[in-house]
Amino acid sequence: MQAFRAATKAPLSIDYAANPLLWSITLYLFFAGTVAMGADALCFFLLRNEVPPAYRGTMVVAGLICAIACVHYPKMTNVYQASGGRFPTALRYVDWLFTTPLLLVKFPLLLRMGGAGRGSSGSSCSSTLT
Repeated sequence: MQAFRAATKAPLSIDYAANPLLWSITLYLFFAGTVAMGADALCFFLLRNEVPPAYRGTMVVAGLICAIACVHYPKMTNVYQASGGRFPTALRYVDWLFTTPLLLVKFPLLLRMGGAGRGSSGSSCSSTLT
């Protein structure tokens, strides 16, 4: 058990083969998440004008969410490597501090709920399904 505690304090290697398997998988997933979020942000921004005008705001907000995550994931990776495999919970909460309010803005935009809560006739889900 002492060897495990000592191993968690040493910085992880950038060479995945030099680390224990679970930590290497975690490092790889941080890398894959960074690339995926960056590609998604780019895709959302570039395809913004290809969707109907009502959904363009949703594309911008979704791009911002992915871009923020893309910026934070390398920082989390560095902390994870430097701490010897301790998950950077504080940085994850900072990421959520920015992305969660944007998600709360995105979902009503995506569902086009702007005027649905005003009590206008014919705007309920049951009338649009029939």
